[in-house]
Amino acid sequence: MKTCIQSALIAAFGFAISVSAHAQQSAPVPVSFTNAQGIALKGFLFAAAASETDVPRGAVIMMHGCGGAYSYSQPNAGYTNIQTLFREWGNALVRDGYVALLVDSFTGRTDPSTGAAVPQNQCGNGAAGVSEVKDRPLDALAGYDYLVRTASVRVDPHRIALLGWSHGGSSVMAALSTTQARQPFRAGVSFYPGCGLYGAFGGIVNSAYVPYAPFKIFHGEADPLYMTGYCQTRRDRAWQAGDTNFRIIEEYAGARHSFDGCRSVSGSCILEDVVAKSKADAAARNFFSDMLR
Repeated sequence: MKTCIQSALIAAFGFAISVSAHAQQSAPVPVSFTNAQGIALKGFLFAAAASETDVPRGAVIMMHGCGGAYSYSQPNAGYTNIQTLFREWGNALVRDGYVALLVDSFTGRTDPSTGAAVPQNQCGNGAAGVSEVKDRPLDALAGYDYLVRTASVRVDPHRIALLGWSHGGSSVMAALSTTQARQPFRAGVSFYPGCGLYGAFGGIVNSAYVPYAPFKIFHGEADPLYMTGYCQTRRDRAWQAGDTNFRIIEEYAGARHSFDGCRSVSGSCILEDVVAKSKADAAARNFFSDMLR
């Protein structure tokens, strides 16, 4: 069964599981940029070399979850220990012909009341932590500005999408709201977001959330965030308002939160998670192919 699962992952998402395959991937390039709050942010650029004669490429800005961009929720001294999931996605997007930019939303921030550095792990901080609604959409826009202003990257400003996980998935959702003053993104994908958003956009029952660009959610049906029904309600309310950008939610039977971190069945990963990863990764890449062509 393990061999079949690995084969499916390689075929569907191009991720080789071997050590040699990982060794062949190029290292992301550290970059920096400042958001509209004046906060200097770190970023990590995944891109094949481009020349002045190349046609500008599409790009995807990646927004990490509440644990941060780094393994074990903490950066090392050189900020090189980016989580495997984000490295996989960055390299896969480059193979698909895009530029990818991972935005680190946490290590550049300080607590406004104490001046202390914001904890790298924001899980469980609720509305008191770095906000998916008020803060991180500005980070996404700062990443957008960096890409379009950096001539050597060769990015088409009209073909830039968002991709986020959990906390970052909620941030993607907020960044694509029609209430945003700036609306530059072509599309967005959220893996297992929490759609409650602390009552923003009219709350759940009276949700007025509508995305300005095509938006897809990928959720495991055994994820507590899915079982609240918040995402489904927001989608249904958007549809009732005549919206066509909020696409059908992709749901995976038996899969749990963070299912796409599961590359094989293990003590922390069940078969449903692994199968869901294969299907969701392929579906997300197909969505980007449609949206960024």
